[in-house]
Amino acid sequence: RSRIPLAPHDFNLPRVFAAQAGAQPSRAWLLQRQGPARAWTPLSYAEAQRKAQSIAQWLLDRGLGAGRPILVLSGNSIAHALVRLGGLTAGIPACPVSANYGLLDPSFERLRHVVRRLQPGMVFVEHAAPFGRALEAVDFGDAPIVTRTPAEAPGPAIALEEVLATPATGAVAARVASLAPGDPAACMLTSGSTGPPKIVLQSYANLAANVAQANQALGRAACWGGTTMDWLPWSHVSGAFAPLLTLVAGGSLYIDEGKPVPGPLWEQSLQNLREVPGPYYVNVPLGYALLADALEADASLRATFF
Repeated sequence: RSRIPLAPHDFNLPRVFAAQAGAQPSRAWLLQRQGPARAWTPLSYAEAQRKAQSIAQWLLDRGLGAGRPILVLSGNSIAHALVRLGGLTAGIPACPVSANYGLLDPSFERLRHVVRRLQPGMVFVEHAAPFGRALEAVDFGDAPIVTRTPAEAPGPAIALEEVLATPATGAVAARVASLAPGDPAACMLTSGSTGPPKIVLQSYANLAANVAQANQALGRAACWGGTTMDWLPWSHVSGAFAPLLTLVAGGSLYIDEGKPVPGPLWEQSLQNLREVPGPYYVNVPLGYALLADALEADASLRATFF
């Protein structure tokens, strides 16, 4: 146990986010490359709050509650973050699943296992086409499929734009006010390296305390209140906290869609690092080795990175 007392903090993360949106509505919370030109596209705090409230209202209109979580089958993205934040606002935990469960597993047995244990009330698949086989093969029960590309889904699906068009009512604010520290806020999966993945429930108090201790111990060095960039998958417990740390600290997070694997994905990460300077950087061991080689060979990368 730490001998340093944990600083006071608000467990109600939707309430914290609303305060940030009120204090700095036009600041970018998340930025992601989008469009044909792959330009950095920002999502402001105010826009994120509005869209999250629309998602929350849509969930509440369907009578969904904490017992029927949201299954998220998507890579890191603005849309992914909005769905998770909408669930937090509505008191419905989200469970981000590794995209590999729906892309690389030929039998989809791990995805089936998660669905059986989770009993989701909604499934979010940002891009339906890559997950077409999984959507056809796995029985998601009565959970609606929500996607940005409903025309590409092999079966009935609801457009995310339709969900985002839902007008928020006073029911959303009432739901946020009713949240308790012990209410379930998120579901994370264990790695599955020793058997089928297990579902670990996290409360609002769990999430808020982890964010608070990270900011208290590392906040000034990590600069979550400034500009950061991260690629760690949000289906992993460490990566999952990147948008929350930024949200609470009031900073801006660039979503790096590259990965520390030799080839095009690593080149994408390097291009991002050439464009986005930041005071803090974290990676896995292979990523540091690849970065060292790249820094030695590229003066412009050194100039931005350091």
